[in-house]
Amino acid sequence: MRPPATRFGMFLDDYATILNPRRYVEAMTAAFVGAGGEIERAGVSALTREGDGWRLQGAGSRRFEHVVVAAGAWSRTLLDPLGIRVPLESQRGYHVQFEGGDGVISRTVVLAGKKVFATPMELGLRFGGTVEIGGLARPPDARRSDVLQRIAVESFPQLAGLSAQTWMGHRPCMPNSVPVISEAQGQPGLWLAIGHDHLGLTDSLPTALRISDGICGARS
Repeated sequence: MRPPATRFGMFLDDYATILNPRRYVEAMTAAFVGAGGEIERAGVSALTREGDGWRLQGAGSRRFEHVVVAAGAWSRTLLDPLGIRVPLESQRGYHVQFEGGDGVISRTVVLAGKKVFATPMELGLRFGGTVEIGGLARPPDARRSDVLQRIAVESFPQLAGLSAQTWMGHRPCMPNSVPVISEAQGQPGLWLAIGHDHLGLTDSLPTALRISDGICGARS
């Protein structure tokens, strides 16, 4: 269905969408474990240099030869105490997901004039957009979710009255929108995979390949 007041659009036939990011990550996790990898969940509050490796402090204390910092918008909490200064900031993005919005659209639609993305997901029709510079601690601003929901219903009136879920997420962004994917300067064995802006899921596999190639090269 064409949104009201839309006069023209552009069709991108090679545009891809992951319908359920959680299942996607779970599948990668299962593949990693199936290949012999191990996963341990624990909080990490600090990194300290120890000989030719790094010790992780937090819920436990573990030492590793190589450590990858990939903590999204929270990465600076680990890097600042080491004197590693990166101009990383959270671009807070808001989302509204309508339950029962199946069939309204069949693929991602970008409402370019509003800077809003509408994407059909397994669990509903999701709208995402806006950029807010508000740090990590400030609570979400419900007014932004309200505006996003209003734009969604104005664009697709059949969504009116449907139950909707809202939330806010942190996008880890650099000033030039270019992520940092490398070994930290002057800190052997400490690798950075941060600042992926709005493309964390898209860039996750290329980032992993680049980091793993770097670590394997460092070991050779």
